[in-house]
Amino acid sequence: MANFETEKITGDNWRPGMPQEGFLVRYRPHPSFGWTGRRCFANPAEAETFTSSLTPEGDLPQVQGEI
Repeated sequence: MANFETEKITGDNWRPGMPQEGFLVRYRPHPSFGWTGRRCFANPAEAETFTSSLTPEGDLPQVQGEI
């Protein structure tokens, strides 16, 4: 399983609270529950910048000073 999935926001994957247009990134996969993280971006470049910062497991990178 990949550690993230990027797709264009459409009527099929849009949910309340999301922008009407842009790109959806699902990340942080769980073996039993599917994706546990979701973020929306205005364009594919922003989505790619975000996905390149994820750890190999699909988690958000630790912020320096975070425990």
